[in-house]
Amino acid sequence: MATGLYVGVYNTSTGEIDWLNKYDLVDVLTLQVTDGLGATGDSLRFSLRAPSDYASSGSELPLAGQIVRLVIDDVKLFEGVIQQVSNAWGAGNEVAATCVANSYVVLLNRHLVAESEMPEASAGARIRALLREYASPFADDLSYIQEGPTIPAQGYDYQKLASVINSIAGSVGYLWYVDFDKRVHFFADLDQDAPITSIDADTETRIGNLVVDEDASDIANVVILKDFVSKNKNKLSHKVKADGDTSFFALPMPPFSLEDTEVYVKPEGSDTWVEKLVVEDPLNGRSESIQGDAGLAYLCLFNEGVRFPEADMPGPGDTVRVDYNPEIPDRVAIVFDEDSIREFARREGGDGHHEIVVSVSDFHVDDERPVYLLGQLLLRRRAWPVLTGSFSLRTTNLGEWKAGQTFTIQSTIRDIFDLRKWVASDYTTKSPVRVWVDKVVRKFELTPSGFQEYDVVSFTSQPWGK
Repeated sequence: MATGLYVGVYNTSTGEIDWLNKYDLVDVLTLQVTDGLGATGDSLRFSLRAPSDYASSGSELPLAGQIVRLVIDDVKLFEGVIQQVSNAWGAGNEVAATCVANSYVVLLNRHLVAESEMPEASAGARIRALLREYASPFADDLSYIQEGPTIPAQGYDYQKLASVINSIAGSVGYLWYVDFDKRVHFFADLDQDAPITSIDADTETRIGNLVVDEDASDIANVVILKDFVSKNKNKLSHKVKADGDTSFFALPMPPFSLEDTEVYVKPEGSDTWVEKLVVEDPLNGRSESIQGDAGLAYLCLFNEGVRFPEADMPGPGDTVRVDYNPEIPDRVAIVFDEDSIREFARREGGDGHHEIVVSVSDFHVDDERPVYLLGQLLLRRRAWPVLTGSFSLRTTNLGEWKAGQTFTIQSTIRDIFDLRKWVASDYTTKSPVRVWVDKVVRKFELTPSGFQEYDVVSFTSQPWGK
């Protein structure tokens, strides 16, 4: 079976990467792979020893910036970019090199993102468009990028692509990472079972060194969401007389959207209203006039008014009527987790409230439902103490424990259970609590029967903060 630590060297003749195996130089006991949840959680650390004349005889030691791949018994356990190399003298006049590599995320940032404004789109569509434009080597297979919620139009001023994707993921509550084959994964749910799906800490013998912690330092069970804009359900009909010289007519309240706006003109002396086709104002707030086409009316959301083209301006005495739904600015919504409030009142006394305020000024919504859904999402992640812990185990199934896997854990002796379900059951039923693997640190041992892996598995009940 193939085992190797391969360092990549670009071949200018073939246009491909040549993989040079350095495994015979590697101290196996120094190999350490960290599989972490989130975009920047993966790393590889290793040390190798080479004769003092290794480089001078034409061979090459690993260099910072090169790519590296670790394969053991045909299982690829890491691939990414060497970030740091430390060279020192080893025993017997050898060169000792210690290398640290990180995931391919670092290569996403070779070109900065500069966009004056990208249109409203699903979060996944935005990420796919950015990868095609700024990181084409990562755009060969975009099938692992889920659509996600719609996000508003936004510009980017020479930002790192990884930071942009991180911001998008954070705004919609998704996770993302780059795998060993340069494929970007963007997703909402972590539903892959761990190799052990249920752990009873009182009887489980396959794991050791179990430690479990509970942290209530960041509790929030009342979320105040402010600064969003919603649509007034009552349509306003605004009328004004034209003077024949004015092409722009301001509205008394800001319009919510183009789609909710209708514009009519009634010529002087007529009883008939002539409807105009409402389109977006291309001037975007500038004070110039538009020659334009007859029959059009331009809605300017920036200046909160309607502009007519010079080719079809209302004449003196004509009546301009705009029927529209105004926006309601500076809205506030409050979302509660009543069970969490009840539990913390029991623990602390008082009313049990722990409040946070979140500005959602990017939200421009028909109704409050998306805002309340965001509030409920935040409560699911903040309203209860976070359970974290770790354990160790040995396995011959290399790479089987991975960040993002899920299992349940319980203990009667240590009183480990699902607090949320216990409170919801009126304090009658203690169920196993679901947790997710957020980091696996792998080391390797060579036994007479082959390699085995020594893992330290860290887990959390709240992985979405990664």
